[in-house]
Amino acid sequence: MIIRQSGAINLAPFLVKRFVFSLVGGFFAAYVAAHTLALGRDYLQVFRVVGSVAFMAYGLGNLANGIWNGETWAWLSRKVSMGLM
Repeated sequence: MIIRQSGAINLAPFLVKRFVFSLVGGFFAAYVAAHTLALGRDYLQVFRVVGSVAFMAYGLGNLANGIWNGETWAWLSRKVSMGLM
């Protein structure tokens, strides 16, 4: 359960934090790709590496939250699958 103050929610801080989170995740996906792939590689191999790293960041990162928050496996599987989108 998340308890917040009553009243209207200001979305700006949440959106800024989400944007920064996306930048950091993208940076690390690019970092791994830059250090594992040779320059001029086929786009499919680049997509495979960057997509795998991004899925680990955005999809599998939900597992730790689910374990500590006591979420069901059904709910966690939905959250992990959303990391593919």
